[in-house]
Amino acid sequence: MNTEIKSCKDCEFFSKSMDGMECKHPLFKDIKDYSNMIISQDNIINNTIPEKCPKKEKQDSIFSIYKSQTTNQYFVKYPNMTEREITLYEYNNLLNEKERIFEAKMKEPVVFEKKNAVEIEDDYTNHSNGHSLQIYPSTEDELKDFISGSCYGTLYYTENCIVIDSFFNKEKHNGNFQKTIESMYTLCSIKGLNLTICNVNSKLLASIRKMFPDKELIQVNKNTVMFKIYTIK
Repeated sequence: MNTEIKSCKDCEFFSKSMDGMECKHPLFKDIKDYSNMIISQDNIINNTIPEKCPKKEKQDSIFSIYKSQTTNQYFVKYPNMTEREITLYEYNNLLNEKERIFEAKMKEPVVFEKKNAVEIEDDYTNHSNGHSLQIYPSTEDELKDFISGSCYGTLYYTENCIVIDSFFNKEKHNGNFQKTIESMYTLCSIKGLNLTICNVNSKLLASIRKMFPDKELIQVNKNTVMFKIYTIK
């Protein structure tokens, strides 16, 4: 169970050594450069949280997690921080935490508007269902924002794949989830890329399987599916 930490002294990762106060968060595991010495006397006296607190980072920003299919290694990437390898246990914990963050965001009111002031990187219309898809630069280097009808989320590119990292619909049960996936699928076919969707729940997975019964749909793990897409020539 996650609880809000208001002081380092109350945190399970607070520690002391001969060098001073340390943060034992898993983020600093195997790092030997004293970068975990983030706690000052001011934090202790005034019950404030250090700016570089990993728990604060998690509350303020969305992180990316993934598994390498070639090496079976697990990785996490926080904004403005280098990617690092994690254990399967850490991966599963972060996956659960990310789901809780997304659930909390779904309860927040969404102001949905087109980003007229931002240059569109990709603009595609699926003429079979009349659905449009726009991809924009994001504030995070690797991630891109996308909007498709009432759906929105983040994605990133790999060498041969578009990976949808987060996926929301501000108007439930209007069919836009299905139309967006169809549009993404067709766009990937045109670009010669595969399509991967992360953080899917059981309902979305069941819907995807109904939509693509004859396609090569690979369930990478409980929360990730990959479409093996044939290029449109």
